[in-house]
Amino acid sequence: MSQFVRILSLGAALLTLLLLAGCGLASPAGENNLTPTSANYLPQINTGDEATPIPGGTPDLTIAYYVVNYTGDCPWGGPGEITIVVNNVGNGPAGAFDVTINGSVARVPGIPAGGTANATVTFDSGPVGSINALADSGNEVAESNENNNSYMIVFTPPPPCDTPAPESGGLPDLTVAYYWIDYTGDCPWGGPGTVNAMINNVGSGDAGPFAVRINGERTTVAGIPAGGSAQATINFSTGPAAGVQIEIDPDNALAESNEENNELLLSFTPPPPCD
Repeated sequence: MSQFVRILSLGAALLTLLLLAGCGLASPAGENNLTPTSANYLPQINTGDEATPIPGGTPDLTIAYYVVNYTGDCPWGGPGEITIVVNNVGNGPAGAFDVTINGSVARVPGIPAGGTANATVTFDSGPVGSINALADSGNEVAESNENNNSYMIVFTPPPPCDTPAPESGGLPDLTVAYYWIDYTGDCPWGGPGTVNAMINNVGSGDAGPFAVRINGERTTVAGIPAGGSAQATINFSTGPAAGVQIEIDPDNALAESNEENNELLLSFTPPPPCD
């Protein structure tokens, strides 16, 4: 009887060992018994509530101002170029985009948040009588504000360049050919800066010294010979400029063949203020 019990006990022990080996439970205590995975396996871990990602910001492109530069023998007739200054007033960088200016397209490689870039197109003949500009005309850049990308202004252009050469001995005739605004400082469109006027004498006589009033500030031009041009400039401390008012010879001190073409008055939407 005792030998039979011993045989049963031995058989039970062997059976237990076989069962333990088959179930994989014979490894030392505390060791990981999970089946190994391949080296490129990335486990998916569920941590419950996932953290909300912080956005990198969105750009916002807007047109600050423009400059028209004339070249050639007839300075206001062309050829020349139009430059549009584009600001990114958003909190994210803008990638490359197109700027359409009076039907021509210029490519801008991108603008960082808070940055500025120029877009320039050329023209063969003038004078330029309007500016119609659209930043990101191809809708390549997602912006926080898509409604401030355009700029349009229409103004009276200077006389054409095929005006006959003036005869000497007559009277001068002063007129504003065009203007431009230059901004300086850390905030380019906020000032300080200058307002500049190009003045032509399209009359047949020389003009002596005369005054020019620009946005309420007076300056003096030393004189312009018949068929010549001269620049008048005033400074301003803060911007942006919301308009241009130019008056040539406001005191009527100079006799001219035409006294009705001495003023230029333009009002436009200024760029956003500097923060």
